[in-house]
Amino acid sequence: MHATNRLAIAVCLCLFLAATLFLTYGGAFVSDDEVILFDATESLARRGNLGLNLTVNLRDSPVLDSEPMQAIAAAPLFWLVERVPGVGMAHGVLIFNNLVTSLTAGLFFLYATALGYRAGAAALAALLFGVATIAWPYSKAFFREPLTGFFLLLTAYALERWRPAFAIRRAHRRWIALGGAAFVASLFTKEAILFALPALVLLILPGITRPRRGRACRLVARTPARDRRRPARHCRRRGLPGRVWVAGRSTGPACAAAPARMAP
Repeated sequence: MHATNRLAIAVCLCLFLAATLFLTYGGAFVSDDEVILFDATESLARRGNLGLNLTVNLRDSPVLDSEPMQAIAAAPLFWLVERVPGVGMAHGVLIFNNLVTSLTAGLFFLYATALGYRAGAAALAALLFGVATIAWPYSKAFFREPLTGFFLLLTAYALERWRPAFAIRRAHRRWIALGGAAFVASLFTKEAILFALPALVLLILPGITRPRRGRACRLVARTPARDRRRPARHCRRRGLPGRVWVAGRSTGPACAAAPARMAP
């Protein structure tokens, strides 16, 4: 599937899931932690600091004493809602995690297709993530977990895209930069994400997580011509990363640099 088509499906999934999650929109805080984060968001949007004004009695510190990324990310939404007449500030900001969860589902779809799954299976899994997991109740609140999960998934997706790009030395720096930036953002959202670091390290170890490019090309060179026309399933059976050299052209990163004599 072309990258433009995948992106269009991801956008449609985000819109559909945002509308679905809005059916159970609560519009009220359920925890003091949410109120404190909202207070810091209000201070950042209006005064450019993370001071606590409405909830100073709930904390010993006069400023936000936890990771600030939730307030930073929600501040533009607060600024926008403030300029829409007839909408309460808290009511408007409480749709933030709805949007984050919807974006996470769209990113989930892109990640699944990058791993070689069919678009239908990836779309179904993304929808199930949004409506059949704890992501749904979290989308109604103003906790930090949805944003943390989004940045963590973005890190993993960027590293997954980096590995084949690194194999052929093509535009791989932007993916590793995106992955690093997303991981730093996740740390500034909730520092407990450090526990995911070992799993992320495994994604950037090419010798463990993917076959060497030369081995992949040699395996495809020995593939019967009738199997080369069924690339995705055939390559997954042989442990290759997605589509490779098929019908005289490269359909994926593993054998993008393979010689033309490998074509049938």
